[in-house]
Amino acid sequence: MVMYSGAWPLLLNTVAAVKQVDPLLIKCRRGLRGATPQQLFRKVMLPAALPTIFVGIRLAGASAMLVLVV
Repeated sequence: MVMYSGAWPLLLNTVAAVKQVDPLLIKCRRGLRGATPQQLFRKVMLPAALPTIFVGIRLAGASAMLVLVV
């Protein structure tokens, strides 16, 4: 139950973070070097999405602690 309550905030923030990556960054990386999808994820999307993912981790931890206490 605790893991289930913590998984949703993390999942939703990760999805939102990846959707909010600037399309111009992706187009530039594809145009300049012809990056593979793995390189695109590792070099562009992940660094751009990390702050929002860490917010999701913080919210998931708080939610899990609340469910643990209840």
